[in-house]
Amino acid sequence: MELAFIAPVMVLLVLGVLDLGRAYQMNIRLENAAREGAAFAQVYPNDATCGPSGSILGQVEAEEPGLSASPDFDVEILGQDDDGDWVELTGCTGTDGAAGERVRVRVRTRYDIVTPIVANVVGNSITLEGDAEVRVQGQVRS
Repeated sequence: MELAFIAPVMVLLVLGVLDLGRAYQMNIRLENAAREGAAFAQVYPNDATCGPSGSILGQVEAEEPGLSASPDFDVEILGQDDDGDWVELTGCTGTDGAAGERVRVRVRTRYDIVTPIVANVVGNSITLEGDAEVRVQGQVRS
């Protein structure tokens, strides 16, 4: 009789822990993808989204090919302008490549919650984000 009362609670508790574990794992994967793009941007800041490979965007997508195929996967590449404001970098322009400039790579995706009780608390999905920022080393690919 006691098992009948405790079993549903234990199942929901285990599923909730699994949900949180999966979300934590996805967050780590997003952080790694952002770091990979930022590491590339540190040496090649002019190649924001220039091509499918050999660009900051290409490096992020190559780090997480499964996630990058999702329509909810979003990569934002930012650089600082002369006033210190963050502006989005696109195409083959990137920053002017001066040593010390900062580049930020932000990767986002939607995570669907599967446990009903957790979904009631935080909603059916949440947005997870990975972020990495580096200083340009000064070498620019021509």
